[in-house]
Amino acid sequence: MSLYRVLDGEFEKVAASGWPEQLKELVIEKLVEGDGLLPERLLVIDGWGAPEGATGLIALDRQGSLVVLLIADSTTSPQAIEAASALAWNLRYTSFVELDAVYAKYLAQKSRLGSELAKSHAEFYAQGNVLDRGLFNQNQRVLVLAPEYPEPTLDAMRWRRLELQIDAYSLAFIDAGPDISLARIEPVNLIGAGRIATFFSLIFKAPAAVIGRLASGALDSDEKKDEPGDAGGVEAESLPNERPSRYAKQTYEYAALGAMMLLYIATFSFLTVRMHNNFSTYGFDLGIFDQGIWLLSRLKEPFITVRGLHLFGEHLSFNLLLVAPLYKIWPDVRLLLVLQTMVLAIGALPVYLLAKERLKNGILSLAMAASYLLYPALQWLNHDQFHPDALATPALLFAFYLAKKRRYTLFAVSALVAVLAKEDVALVMIMMGLYLAVTDNRTVGFATSLASLAWFVVGIKYILPAFNGTSLFYAQNFSRLGSTLGEVAINTLTKPGLILPIIIQESNLIYFTQLLAPVAFSPLASIEVLLISLPALFSNAVSRQGYMHNIEYHYTATIIPFVFAGAILAIEKLALKKREAVVVAALLVAVALTSNFFWSPSPISSRHQRAFVVIDEARRASMERAVALIPDDAVVSASYVFVPHLTHREKIYEFPNPYAAVNWGVNGENPADKNTIDFVIVDFSQLGSDQRKIVSTLRNTAFTQVFSRNDILVLKRD
Repeated sequence: MSLYRVLDGEFEKVAASGWPEQLKELVIEKLVEGDGLLPERLLVIDGWGAPEGATGLIALDRQGSLVVLLIADSTTSPQAIEAASALAWNLRYTSFVELDAVYAKYLAQKSRLGSELAKSHAEFYAQGNVLDRGLFNQNQRVLVLAPEYPEPTLDAMRWRRLELQIDAYSLAFIDAGPDISLARIEPVNLIGAGRIATFFSLIFKAPAAVIGRLASGALDSDEKKDEPGDAGGVEAESLPNERPSRYAKQTYEYAALGAMMLLYIATFSFLTVRMHNNFSTYGFDLGIFDQGIWLLSRLKEPFITVRGLHLFGEHLSFNLLLVAPLYKIWPDVRLLLVLQTMVLAIGALPVYLLAKERLKNGILSLAMAASYLLYPALQWLNHDQFHPDALATPALLFAFYLAKKRRYTLFAVSALVAVLAKEDVALVMIMMGLYLAVTDNRTVGFATSLASLAWFVVGIKYILPAFNGTSLFYAQNFSRLGSTLGEVAINTLTKPGLILPIIIQESNLIYFTQLLAPVAFSPLASIEVLLISLPALFSNAVSRQGYMHNIEYHYTATIIPFVFAGAILAIEKLALKKREAVVVAALLVAVALTSNFFWSPSPISSRHQRAFVVIDEARRASMERAVALIPDDAVVSASYVFVPHLTHREKIYEFPNPYAAVNWGVNGENPADKNTIDFVIVDFSQLGSDQRKIVSTLRNTAFTQVFSRNDILVLKRD
């Protein structure tokens, strides 16, 4: 038997030697009893306003993952579950610096002394080594403890469990005297089967949920106009008893396809630009690419002071050379957001063309294109600010389609555009070459693989070192398989027992489900096509960085093309008749809409409001005013939320750089001269204690505060 307590904001296991005598001397708010069901300790870093008098805590577990606790003395409600889940969801982008600031404020409220968060975490869990800052808050979960769970509460947990981990336990309180409240805890088995099982148990409730969401007015009038799902209903109607010509049918199909693409472009251009205008885009990564492209457009060396690296020193994204001339037309960071949206929407065209070529049915081909535009991973790729990788998605789709059409010159052009996006796209092209060598044209296939391999080797061994002085420096992402890329490769090939437990962990199974379920798992019937994306699938799955096996980031860019190519070739194997094709088309759209509701950031999704946050008008006005105070030619150090609004200059640093090297260069080498800074602009509420000291020092020495409102500060050099 184990005993746990929540005492003065602490959550920890009480040693057997310490009770019951010692317990009688403590003022205990809650005490729970169980056998290894809970973590022995959780480092509480803050409280939160849980509704209905419940206790709400925010904590970090031993691995640095975030835990939102909801502890109720009585029945917990759906509203309490929604509040806890929303908090955990909104905290997923919270940086270590912000967590450290929260913890420092919490300690101050409790009148306690404490170290910086990473040190406190190591001391609290008696760990010899301090956890790397980048490993904090890689995962989030909700832990609920309550005596009763009515069915509406269980339903709320089931829905929220689709997007994050929720563990719930029932409490049976035992009267143990005035100072002690014991409770036997048991897991709530109804949500214990895992999120994948939960998805399949809820999928049949989705239509009613969507209808209820619309009926309840959850979408405002502007959002309803932009629903991506509306595009799926565009059809060309024929006059009664009049059979349209083949040309007319094709015209109608292209009109429908164009309407879907335009609706997608309008919706996500609006949403991503609004996201930027609400200061929800950051220095990493939008500011990095914006500064680099702006410098290229001015024919200047693209050394990115936001990152402390050359633009091509981290990834070989030479397709940015093709983007830079557009800044001569519209030199604005929002161009990147709109351009990315347009390019991703264009991917619907090769999906439609490949489907029309292989399936010989216009309705089914349009359904595949609609599924592509509704695909949750695509929309999250669009949401994840701007990345050159995203521009490879339609290029790979065109390359596959053109190879199947045996138009090898245009195939080569598309393949070249794709590999220019990032060095690891070449690995996918190697796989595509092998696939083509086996299925289509041996000469073209092997030539593609050899050329792609040569580009990858030259890029890694010679081009990257020329720009960064080393080579690839993110092998630590795969440290579970080895300390170098060579060790990772050898262990991958020789130690399947090491690989399998990583591949089948729950987060990866959820990841694979979210990639395949929106197309009814059909690519599995054409696995040889899906395996073209194996380099990306494998590297994402084995990475220690949780965001790499999460569809909400850009790491699906080279996987998406082969999910849809595989789905099309799988459906081709069914040899559908016309009526059967219409039924399959309807099923595809239904599955796509259901998946979109569950997993996407679109306006019809349950995740929409959390994905595209709109900040308070007064706060946004303060931030806009602060940015307006910075001259165009000034050298600036800025909080990450301001960086993309100030990157059209040769020198801008993400605070606390250059005063303290954070995410600078490969290993913090060659720090910039702090004496060159003209202005400092920060969101003081987001700063940790060390960074606040830097601001205070600057304010008391070489700088004068010229603006302060809603925690937004601007300092100007004297």
